[in-house]
Amino acid sequence: MRGISTTSILVGMVALLLAGSPAWSDALTSTVTDPVGDSGGFAACEGVGCQAYQDIVQAQIAKRGGLFVLGMTVAEPIPDSPSLSPGVKQITWAWYLDTNPETFPVGYPFPFGQTFTASAEFIVWIVWDGRQFAGQLIDRRPLLTGGGAVLSSVPFKLEGTELTAVVDESLITDPSSFSWFSFTGLYNAVTEPGNYGYFFVDRTPDAPWPM
Repeated sequence: MRGISTTSILVGMVALLLAGSPAWSDALTSTVTDPVGDSGGFAACEGVGCQAYQDIVQAQIAKRGGLFVLGMTVAEPIPDSPSLSPGVKQITWAWYLDTNPETFPVGYPFPFGQTFTASAEFIVWIVWDGRQFAGQLIDRRPLLTGGGAVLSSVPFKLEGTELTAVVDESLITDPSSFSWFSFTGLYNAVTEPGNYGYFFVDRTPDAPWPM
């Protein structure tokens, strides 16, 4: 098992959720499934290095006790040290949260003017940069007023084909509902302002939370 945690209580809560414990039976949840090998990105992966551990099988968001627990299952186990193709700087497994349908932040981690995820106020992702895994929350709301996106570390866990990240409700303004989807990608220029090159690998359908 790989990951970080802030408290042993948090680890226990995540374990209960992943085990389908009755203690989580009253959690507010949203789950989507995605066919193996369906991604349009996989059809154009020659020379890019897409792998089955980036092919999403299922994704979930659940909330209980002030915590959002975001889960993802991929088609094959994630290696301890995934290889990066030439030019690729990082691999990401992400959840995109559109918590305000009236706002459309544009910018990091995508090129300015690019609208593919312009409605996502928050992105939670687990990223591999060739050296280590990290769990991050990207608050994109400052982009609406000319500021920069704010990145914060979040607890996460990787185990086989399962990925989990945990976010305190206060960090995403404790929304009562939102639209979301999961996405996996390869990034080749995530540190250059205005030049955040990426390659789409897989994406789930949009879904409401809670269902």
